[in-house]
Amino acid sequence: MYGTGLLRLTVYSRTKEDATALAAAVTDTVTNRGWEYVGGDVSIKTVNSPLLSRLPSRPNFMINTVLGFVLGALFAAWWVTKYKRGVFGKI
Repeated sequence: MYGTGLLRLTVYSRTKEDATALAAAVTDTVTNRGWEYVGGDVSIKTVNSPLLSRLPSRPNFMINTVLGFVLGALFAAWWVTKYKRGVFGKI
């Protein structure tokens, strides 16, 4: 329908219970006071309830960095041992 749209809200928290409570609070605030944020004659309605993910949605940067370094070092060691006398000649 012309003049309508959907707004997707994403909420992050350490536990699923906190994320659900925060999503409910944000949805309630936007539904009841959304006209203050967007201005004009706007009607905001909730389409569906919050959906929880089974998997974590934010990356753990420390684990990803360490894992990337270890896997990169293993791949580099494998590459050097495999091709030390192959395509590149003697190293």
